Amino acid sequence: MSQSRRSEHGCQIAIIATGGELNEIAQREHILSALIPKDCQPRMAVIYSLRALFEVLNAFKLIDRTYIDELVATSAWLEKESALWAKRCADQAKTTPNSRP
Repeated sequence: MSQSRRSEHGCQIAIIATGGELNEIAQREHILSALIPKDCQPRMAVIYSLRALFEVLNAFKLIDRTYIDELVATSAWLEKESALWAKRCADQAKTTPNSRP
Protein backbone atom coordinates (compact mmCIF):
# COMPACT_ATOMS: atom_id res chain seq x y z
CA MET A 1 0.00 0.00 0.00
CA SER A 2 1.48 3.34 -0.99
CA GLN A 3 2.21 6.04 1.56
CA SER A 4 -0.51 8.33 0.21
CA ARG A 5 -3.05 5.50 0.30
CA ARG A 6 -2.05 4.60 3.88
CA SER A 7 -2.54 8.23 4.90
CA GLU A 8 -5.86 8.43 3.06
CA HIS A 9 -7.18 5.42 4.97
CA GLY A 10 -5.58 6.36 8.28
CA CYS A 11 -3.42 3.22 8.40
CA GLN A 12 -0.56 2.96 10.83
CA ILE A 13 1.92 0.37 9.65
CA ALA A 14 5.15 -0.71 11.30
CA ILE A 15 7.74 -3.38 10.65
CA ILE A 16 9.65 -5.20 13.38
CA ALA A 17 12.65 -7.03 11.96
CA THR A 18 16.32 -7.84 12.40
CA GLY A 19 17.17 -5.85 9.30
CA GLY A 20 17.48 -7.26 5.81
CA GLU A 21 14.77 -7.04 3.19
CA LEU A 22 11.97 -6.03 5.56
CA ASN A 23 14.00 -3.09 6.85
CA GLU A 24 14.82 -2.05 3.28
CA ILE A 25 11.09 -2.09 2.43
CA ALA A 26 10.36 0.01 5.51
CA GLN A 27 12.94 2.60 4.50
CA ARG A 28 11.87 2.65 0.87
CA GLU A 29 8.16 2.93 1.71
CA HIS A 30 8.64 5.32 4.66
CA ILE A 31 7.19 2.80 7.11
CA LEU A 32 8.03 2.96 10.79
CA SER A 33 10.48 0.18 11.66
CA ALA A 34 11.90 -1.15 14.90
CA LEU A 35 15.01 -3.30 14.74
CA ILE A 36 15.80 -6.19 17.03
CA PRO A 37 19.28 -7.75 17.37
CA LYS A 38 20.06 -10.61 14.99
CA ASP A 39 22.06 -12.79 17.34
CA CYS A 40 20.51 -12.39 20.74
CA GLN A 41 20.29 -15.05 23.42
CA PRO A 42 16.94 -16.86 23.47
CA ARG A 43 16.16 -15.64 27.00
CA MET A 44 16.50 -12.06 25.75
CA ALA A 45 14.63 -12.50 22.46
CA VAL A 46 11.25 -11.92 24.09
CA ILE A 47 12.49 -8.76 25.81
CA TYR A 48 13.94 -7.35 22.58
CA SER A 49 10.75 -8.16 20.65
CA LEU A 50 8.60 -6.63 23.38
CA ARG A 51 10.75 -3.51 23.42
CA ALA A 52 10.41 -3.18 19.64
CA LEU A 53 6.65 -3.52 19.99
CA PHE A 54 6.61 -0.90 22.77
CA GLU A 55 8.66 1.47 20.58
CA VAL A 56 6.10 1.08 17.80
CA LEU A 57 3.16 1.60 20.16
CA ASN A 58 4.86 4.67 21.61
CA ALA A 59 5.51 6.08 18.13
CA PHE A 60 1.80 5.63 17.37
CA LYS A 61 1.03 7.41 20.67
CA LEU A 62 -0.74 4.38 22.11
CA ILE A 63 1.48 3.99 25.17
CA ASP A 64 3.67 6.27 27.26
CA ARG A 65 7.48 6.16 27.15
CA THR A 66 7.59 5.04 30.80
CA TYR A 67 6.65 1.49 29.70
CA ILE A 68 9.78 1.35 27.56
CA ASP A 69 11.92 2.69 30.42
CA GLU A 70 10.57 0.01 32.76
CA LEU A 71 11.23 -2.71 30.20
CA VAL A 72 14.81 -1.49 29.70
CA ALA A 73 15.40 -1.64 33.45
CA THR A 74 13.91 -5.14 33.57
CA SER A 75 16.08 -6.37 30.71
CA ALA A 76 19.22 -5.02 32.41
CA TRP A 77 18.23 -6.84 35.60
CA LEU A 78 17.53 -10.05 33.65
CA GLU A 79 20.96 -9.92 31.96
CA LYS A 80 22.67 -9.44 35.33
CA GLU A 81 20.70 -12.21 37.04
CA SER A 82 21.26 -14.60 34.12
CA ALA A 83 25.02 -14.05 34.30
CA LEU A 84 25.01 -14.68 38.06
CA TRP A 85 22.92 -17.82 37.63
CA ALA A 86 25.26 -19.14 34.92
CA LYS A 87 28.28 -18.50 37.17
CA ARG A 88 26.65 -20.26 40.13
CA CYS A 89 25.83 -23.27 37.95
CA ALA A 90 29.38 -23.43 36.60
CA ASP A 91 30.83 -23.14 40.12
CA GLN A 92 28.51 -25.87 41.40
CA ALA A 93 29.39 -28.14 38.47
CA LYS A 94 33.10 -27.82 39.35
CA THR A 95 32.47 -29.10 42.87
CA THR A 96 29.92 -31.80 42.05
CA PRO A 97 31.40 -35.25 41.27
CA ASN A 98 30.61 -36.70 37.82
CA SER A 99 29.19 -33.44 36.53
CA ARG A 100 29.93 -31.49 33.39
CA PRO A 101 30.48 -27.73 33.47
